[in-house]
Amino acid sequence: RANDCRWWALSPVFIHALRGEHKEFSHIKKEHGSTITEVLSAINSLYTVYSNLFMFDAQGHVIAVSQEKYAHLVGKRIGAHYIAQTLALKNSKEYVVSPFEKTDLYEGGYTYVYSAPIFTPQSKEAQGGIGIVFDAQVQFEAMLKDVVGLDERAFALFIDTKSQSVIASTNPSISIAQRCEFCHSDESMVLI
Repeated sequence: RANDCRWWALSPVFIHALRGEHKEFSHIKKEHGSTITEVLSAINSLYTVYSNLFMFDAQGHVIAVSQEKYAHLVGKRIGAHYIAQTLALKNSKEYVVSPFEKTDLYEGGYTYVYSAPIFTPQSKEAQGGIGIVFDAQVQFEAMLKDVVGLDERAFALFIDTKSQSVIASTNPSISIAQRCEFCHSDESMVLI
């Protein structure tokens, strides 16, 4: 995921959209919005582990999204701290990962958002960025079901080691974000 967002942030289409004197959201959207949307949609159609890809400007406004169902986010400012962290990065080799948290970028569900800055040739500061929204519910469920197999008595969990909260579970009685009382702090994944 880190490599994906950093690679896509180097797209000439995205860099070109953020070049020049008119870098306000309205100008970028008017002049480049449909092209950016087409590129994001094409990428997302090939990388289905992401529920959505989005591009944002230097103020954190969403310029374009890859999925039509998230079109209502275009023009909205994302105030999440990982956007500011992304825009503060100093080179294209760096990226940021959000905490595992609820976000409107994933229909209010819990997930990770990976983001990378977009630099233009004339600037040492990020002029915007690209965000990729991991399809956490679908992908984690598939991973855990592969582990458990057909044994109806078994279940599997992904646990955040710092907070000891559940990231994913095949047991319907154990909810996402619930604290795992029986987990040890040195475990990155607990299988039962």
